Amino acid sequence: MRNPDFIIENTNKVIEVFGDYWHRNDSPDEVINEYANAGLDCLVIWEKEIVENKQRVFSLIQKFECR
Repeated sequence: MRNPDFIIENTNKVIEVFGDYWHRNDSPDEVINEYANAGLDCLVIWEKEIVENKQRVFSLIQKFECR
């Protein structure tokens, strides 16, 4: 089992932040599937996404929380 970067309290949702260097060989789909098998919904955000457009990332998180 993984240890998520963020847990959205009182939900079954977690957020993983992938650093461009440390996770360069990781598959977000594999991580999302691992969490799904544990009954958790996972959002993966890449470091590059945060650097390039913080507002878009905030929007993605808000949508993820509400679904």
